Amino acid sequence: APGRRMGGRAGGGGWATGAEVRAAAAARGAELSVAAAGPGFRAAARVQGREVGWVSGFVLPPPVGILHLDKVVVDLGGLSGGGAGDGGRLQRLRGMHGLGLLLGAAAVCHGAEAGCRRAELLAINDGPPTYRRLVRHYERLGFIAVREVGENGLSDLPHLLVWGGEGMRMDAEIGDLLEKWSPYLKAQALLGAEEAGDPQ
Repeated sequence: APGRRMGGRAGGGGWATGAEVRAAAAARGAELSVAAAGPGFRAAARVQGREVGWVSGFVLPPPVGILHLDKVVVDLGGLSGGGAGDGGRLQRLRGMHGLGLLLGAAAVCHGAEAGCRRAELLAINDGPPTYRRLVRHYERLGFIAVREVGENGLSDLPHLLVWGGEGMRMDAEIGDLLEKWSPYLKAQALLGAEEAGDPQ
């Protein structure tokens, strides 16, 4: 609904907050941060003192209200679990609900706080079958395919200039993403608090 803020429902319901996303990341052994300079932002994750992923983009506040996701990088190679517990936490950084989702959630929360209503990204076409898997991944997360960029001649030029590559332009309503992701993020944040012995 217009004007609804994160965490706006009583009884701990509503959309996940940026703090809850950071807590969910901490439950996996990752430190998440968001740095903004003007409209630009960068959400980054560090594990064992090393940056293992980041999302960059910019916000166009109302009346435009768009969160532009420019680049997503996740590199979990070389991480080592110091013990059985550490290894289990690091394993939770992988997969569909892993680090990529946490970074995306941090970016989406940042966009929501700036008043954005819609998120947009480009699933880069690095060739089949990787490209098809990437598009399906974003669809499972809640994005909708809007336009294939790179096969439409001059009409694609503005998109190519903005995105710097070919692929599938995908959009999502920020409210829909947060409705979909928040139960999981809140549960993971609570799990992290319980593991840390914090009764909240």
